[in-house]
Amino acid sequence: MFPHTLENQFRKLAKIECDSTGTILRFNEIAENIFGYMADEVVRDNIACLVPDAFAERHRERLSNTSASKAAISKILGKHRNVQAKRKSGDLFEAQIRVEPVCFQGCSWAVSHPFV
Repeated sequence: MFPHTLENQFRKLAKIECDSTGTILRFNEIAENIFGYMADEVVRDNIACLVPDAFAERHRERLSNTSASKAAISKILGKHRNVQAKRKSGDLFEAQIRVEPVCFQGCSWAVSHPFV
């Protein structure tokens, strides 16, 4: 169990869980508030819907190629990255993400947005 303050900080993260193809499996309430989507609007959609249009197709293609996807994800696992993200409104914003492996109904990974 986390100490109380760490547990509260962990709960405040936007968390998006995806499978290895980028299909969103879980989208928490913090992510809903940041992105403007309700979970049921994006679950089963590709995470590319949260990526600026200029990069979305490339993002989808990279994730659809299993070997490229594994290589790309292994390079960013556990590291903080500054990225541009897209809200439902189409507005772009800067976010810092961290991709972590998760064990839930098979292979998947989670993207956390600690800072917006």
